[in-house]
Amino acid sequence: FAAERKLDPRITYTRTGPASFTDKLGKVVLVGDNTPRFDHDSVTRESKGILIEEQRTNLFPYGTTPGDTWTGSKSGTFEENTTETTAPDGTFTATKWTFTNNDPYIYHTQTLSANTSYTISMWVKAGTNMAGDRLQMRIGGAPYSSGDAEVIPADGTWRRITYTKTVGGSNETSVSVGFEPQTSPSGNPASGDVIYIWGAQLEVGGYVSSFIPTYGRSQTRGADLLVIDGDDSTALSDAYNDQE
Repeated sequence: FAAERKLDPRITYTRTGPASFTDKLGKVVLVGDNTPRFDHDSVTRESKGILIEEQRTNLFPYGTTPGDTWTGSKSGTFEENTTETTAPDGTFTATKWTFTNNDPYIYHTQTLSANTSYTISMWVKAGTNMAGDRLQMRIGGAPYSSGDAEVIPADGTWRRITYTKTVGGSNETSVSVGFEPQTSPSGNPASGDVIYIWGAQLEVGGYVSSFIPTYGRSQTRGADLLVIDGDDSTALSDAYNDQE
């Protein structure tokens, strides 16, 4: 799969729901149902073969364009679909976030389940004065993200940041889930500073999966399924164990 970047015709591939992958140029590509995804390392551009994932749901209803449409509290001004930079998918769908004080934040209100791991992620790019600083991720109360996982690139590129947290023993309802920009290693940015954001995702699971685009409601990406059946399965029985 990594070498050919295509499916053998004896293999049937299915998947429901929109999905994404990183192409050989490092661009995020969004595709629809039943389109196999041949993924690449976002930094080295190395081919990683076909992307096979379990079912996941992006709980953020406006994940593609985070900003004024989010249901929680927020501070700053948000220019969705800015033309100042292209998003990681090459479109003008990124959001320009300008801080209007030294305590900017953006949250979505979400009901979480007890004893469940959630992973939050989003692409971020430095604007005015934020190169090398941080975008802290928060899922309800402390602990919050910390360390290198939340650093905004200093070279002007996009980076997908991610944080996983397990909710405790009692349900948390109407929890604030979102992001707070900070200077590095900690502190408050200044009014007028800017970052660009795109592709926010909140999903149940202990690790981040590929981005699921959302435009007003949560969206589920079905599991990727590869099947060899019929005569092809019989011909490959010496190399392919159907039960396993």
